Amino acid sequence: MPDGRCSGAIGVDYRIFPAHKLQDIGYVQTPFMRRHGVGSLVFRTAAATVRVPYLPAAFAAQFVDYCAYEVEASPRPWM
Repeated sequence: MPDGRCSGAIGVDYRIFPAHKLQDIGYVQTPFMRRHGVGSLVFRTAAATVRVPYLPAAFAAQFVDYCAYEVEASPRPWM
């Protein structure tokens, strides 16, 4: 599935990755989502694209800032 999780009759498959491995992070908010104060985060790594829907807008903005800081400040390589 394009949103980064595979669900089925038994459960959900979660993807976990360190913040310094991100290649791109995006914030998506439709007019209907804006009305309710929520948005979706889209993470892109070398291996996958993960979408996390319906997060509170304030939290999502803080998380984008945190991830951008981790990518820039981390001495560890992302590959």
